[in-house]
Amino acid sequence: MSGPVPQLTADFPGHTPYILPDFRTPSPASSLGTKYDPDETAPSDWEIDDETWEKKMQDMLGLHEMSEAERLANEDPKLPKPKTAAEEQQMNQRAMAKLRAAVEQLGEDERFEQLASRGSRIETQPKPVSNDLDAILQSLMAIPVGQPTATTSAYRSHVKAGSADFDFRNHSLAPIPPPQPPSKNRNPDAASTTTGPARKTTRRGRSRKI
Repeated sequence: MSGPVPQLTADFPGHTPYILPDFRTPSPASSLGTKYDPDETAPSDWEIDDETWEKKMQDMLGLHEMSEAERLANEDPKLPKPKTAAEEQQMNQRAMAKLRAAVEQLGEDERFEQLASRGSRIETQPKPVSNDLDAILQSLMAIPVGQPTATTSAYRSHVKAGSADFDFRNHSLAPIPPPQPPSKNRNPDAASTTTGPARKTTRRGRSRKI
């Protein structure tokens, strides 16, 4: 009994096998790249029904409890008369804390309204009125315009150049003189005899014995 003959396939290093696309609904932007921890539901939560589990979560999150703003709004504005000095001091501290919080909140609201109503002030900023590049650079470097510095004159004396210095039409090169041929009457040993004291050269002959 012979089965189907397996087909041999070869995978090349540069060949990527074709993968069928996964047609899923796009994820929301807030969940892109989010990694969730594994499910750690307690066995006791798996055994209860949905209604009991929902009530348990609401009690844990405190959804049915009053918030801090609601609790402060429901307080009696009338201050009770303290019976002891400790109660009076505690009442004064509580009243001063509420007063400071209210003043700070009013200050934040006022600053926000000022920033919102002011808008952009880019048009009111001073604009440069000078076309001089040096004056603009000095204003950016916090150097007063027209005030000389210790190195300004010495630096500009050999660095600053105008547009005329780069114009080749204002400069002309001097002609190069042609090379001079050597003179016939020139003594080649004159250079060696003129620098030192004059010496008379004598020629010594050899005596022959017959």
